Amino acid sequence: MRQPWRGREAEIRAGQDATPVLDGLGATTRLRAALHSLRPGRDRNHHGEIWAVTMVRNEEDIIVHAVENLLAQGVDRVLVADNLSTDATRDVLLPLVHSGRVILISDMLNAYWQSEKMTRLARLATLAGAEWIVPFDADEIWLTESGLPLRAFFDACDADIVFADMHHYAPIEVSSSDNPVARYQLREPASGPKKVAFRSNYLARIWTGNHTVLHPGVATGGLTIAHYPYRSFEQMERKIRIGAKALEATTHEVSVGSHWRHLARNSPEEQQSHWQELVARSDLVHDPVPIWRVDPDATV
Repeated sequence: MRQPWRGREAEIRAGQDATPVLDGLGATTRLRAALHSLRPGRDRNHHGEIWAVTMVRNEEDIIVHAVENLLAQGVDRVLVADNLSTDATRDVLLPLVHSGRVILISDMLNAYWQSEKMTRLARLATLAGAEWIVPFDADEIWLTESGLPLRAFFDACDADIVFADMHHYAPIEVSSSDNPVARYQLREPASGPKKVAFRSNYLARIWTGNHTVLHPGVATGGLTIAHYPYRSFEQMERKIRIGAKALEATTHEVSVGSHWRHLARNSPEEQQSHWQELVARSDLVHDPVPIWRVDPDATV
């Protein structure tokens, strides 16, 4: 699994403004946090902060629901890198930013260097003192298989890497809720590729798609993700088009993002046909997802 790491670090740093994360953290503090993350045999009973990290573009209809789900389950901080959104993504996040638990930074680099960007976000969280890192996408709702909140799960976890089964939900409306999690309740019968969370390690590298991580620790399971990639035909078409252009700005092999590359070549009629296939499936499973909500009176 080859990744073009070399030569990208400076480009990513220049594109991402990390000031809101590192401002106030001295060099000694950052060094101490990095060294702590590398220490063998770290105390597994140490219940440090859980940080979720993500890069987003044009996800105004779902990003708040994904972030509030994490906060309501005890995630301490959510670091969001806004990647050139042209919709109201930044605006809808601002109330959560003002709460102090969400950190919003700008990512001005169009190229789809997702692996490198997410790795940098994880390192920023590590330097800020994170014990656990949850790399997520804006259209994902993270849960535990047991139904416990994420905080309870990670506090009891003896492993260093946790894999999550991902379930794709179809854009078939079951209710008229503004929340896509409540509106779409039908998922594909089989789970898709796994995603990963991990105990902070400054040298860890996240692979494209957040499907695995280069990390020396022991792995386990126990997490699950509800995935809502498409919520309307217009949103699907825009996501495919923007994603393909971002991939074209890289030197990735054609296998990276192959679904976007393939779908972007479709004619308008073929795009409509693809959408109809998504909403006409007869093998879907009704599996509504519990909605965790932020308690406005809760304290960190």
